Amino acid sequence: MKTKKLYLLVLLVSSVFILNTCSKNDNDNEPTTDNCEVLIDAVSNAVITYSNNPTRETCENAVDAISDFYEGCTAAEWAAQRDEYEQWLDDVDCSEFPSE
Repeated sequence: MKTKKLYLLVLLVSSVFILNTCSKNDNDNEPTTDNCEVLIDAVSNAVITYSNNPTRETCENAVDAISDFYEGCTAAEWAAQRDEYEQWLDDVDCSEFPSE
């Protein structure tokens, strides 16, 4: 369980790094990262809550936030983050955690 928690924290740190290095596109014809930034903020909040209180509910909230990001953020500069989240979603089992 500690390995999954550590992996999730690594994802959070990399998300924050990517969020800080990506910016909006100057070209109006290209999609902006606005939606991705909103979604990654939700992921960050859910992951922080989960890491502070690893329960089934906080795990499920993190899964939901990551799933929303994965489905809602299709901008090319977020591809690596999406791949990491997809791997985490494949590996996580929230039933391993106690209910609140």
